[in-house]
Amino acid sequence: MVPWATLTPTQFRVALDRGLGRALLHLRETGVVPDEDALFAACNRCQTHDWALEGHRAPWLWLLVVAAGRARAWAGPLLAALPEATTLPDMDQRAGLALCIARMGHPGATPALRAVLSHSPDPSETVPGARELIALHVVAGLRMVGEAVGTALLAGDDRHRLGMGTWMMDAEDQLGAATVAAVLAEAATPALRAVAEAWADDPADPDGGALGPDPGPTPPAPLGPAEHQSLWARVLACADAHARGAPLPMDDAALARALARLCRQPPVAVSPLMLALDTHPCPRVRRQLSRLYAGVRDPLLRALALAGTLGHPDALRWMVANLQPGDAARIQGALGLALAAEARHDQCGVLLRLHEAWPGESWDRALLHVYDQAPSSLHREEAVIRLIDDGRAPVWLGTEAAWDAHPDVAAAARAAFGA
Repeated sequence: MVPWATLTPTQFRVALDRGLGRALLHLRETGVVPDEDALFAACNRCQTHDWALEGHRAPWLWLLVVAAGRARAWAGPLLAALPEATTLPDMDQRAGLALCIARMGHPGATPALRAVLSHSPDPSETVPGARELIALHVVAGLRMVGEAVGTALLAGDDRHRLGMGTWMMDAEDQLGAATVAAVLAEAATPALRAVAEAWADDPADPDGGALGPDPGPTPPAPLGPAEHQSLWARVLACADAHARGAPLPMDDAALARALARLCRQPPVAVSPLMLALDTHPCPRVRRQLSRLYAGVRDPLLRALALAGTLGHPDALRWMVANLQPGDAARIQGALGLALAAEARHDQCGVLLRLHEAWPGESWDRALLHVYDQAPSSLHREEAVIRLIDDGRAPVWLGTEAAWDAHPDVAAAARAAFGA
């Protein structure tokens, strides 16, 4: 069981960084903030691994601020920090906190949100503060946002046209498409009319039909035979030079890119010479080599993985297709490796693939490791769900995960444990 009431400052900072519920449970049980500066900094800097997929943590952070007894003392400073954000994730999270502050009755929250509408670091993506003003003031909030965006459109800022879909579709989710359409139809100012005209051009295709689901990014084209042969020959030449201790004909960045391109058409068998690159000094080269052979079953790959740093994602990838009895225990005994955030993200992703590929093995420790260590809340959610589905989730996990920073993690835990 996690000793929530005895978190050290370091443990509290880690919990804040990853969004683990133990940070909130500690504050609620003790009322003591192990690191007040870290909590204030977390409010102002979005710490989610991928803001575009995971969003921000404002509602969860506000629960921490309230539990710490800092809500009234920090309301003013947090609002003052809103326009100072230089990245879209940070500004979006600060706007989310401003909504929490507004619901506390602070008179400065709405003016702060209105002021920041014209200061998006990237209006081609979205307008921070739009969602919050609509949540607070409903139709009047939509008009506030429309005036700011329309003014920018009239001034020739076409980035707002590109980013309109994000906040307008969110407005439709909040108010209903019919209400949004009615507000735009009765647009009484030039700015609102500019928004109405821009939105009328946005959601339909040239034939007048509604757009279907976003197909997502276009997958990269497969390699042609000539390019594949050329890349393979150049990479093999690098592997040969590295094995002989000779200068390589490609620099590290070019070699990593070449291996990455070869991953579009991965081999079905191992070239022993190519495996010489497993000792290349550049981590990007080693990572791409690992990805190149990730789906190949060959005893050479298993031997290399077991002989190397087994807990590292570059070794773990080769175990997905090459696992043998006893390997799951070996892998789970090697997970204490200190890794940077991106390598931890890769590691957790591969552990989830191992669990999926080899369901007959016991992966409890691996899934708990993903829960505790994953930079991405999406990986953490997957680990919690799989532990629950396998009937292997400990009670303490249900209690802690019910207060996770990501609402989907919390919802899964509460549904399973009735927290």
